[in-house]
Amino acid sequence: MKKIIFPLIFSIYAICAQAETTNVFCAAADGDYWYWAKDKNENLVQVSGTWERAFPSSGAYFYYFSISEESFNNIRKLCRQGEHTQPADNKHSKWYIFQITKPDQSHYFAPGRYTDLFDLNSSFQLRV
Repeated sequence: MKKIIFPLIFSIYAICAQAETTNVFCAAADGDYWYWAKDKNENLVQVSGTWERAFPSSGAYFYYFSISEESFNNIRKLCRQGEHTQPADNKHSKWYIFQITKPDQSHYFAPGRYTDLFDLNSSFQLRV
């Protein structure tokens, strides 16, 4: 039985840890406009990384897409000066930002707008 369970758990973990891809867009710092980043052949640009969640304050959180610094430097060239390079799965996505991983494995957030989300369970109080 142990011979079956361990590979199964390991396989599930490996699937969850795989990199994902998302689209890249360029946006004005104030959020007034945005457009999809495109390559020289006018194809939408995608980047590989992982979606993660940050909890900066009690009950609030936001999502970010974690990528390498090298990848970020390549995609930010597609936006005009003063614009923010941001991730999105589709045009209906909320606002997210990139987390950049440096070669020394330290992290920082790229500038941009993000949507604060709230966990309803954390603010729910049962009154009797």
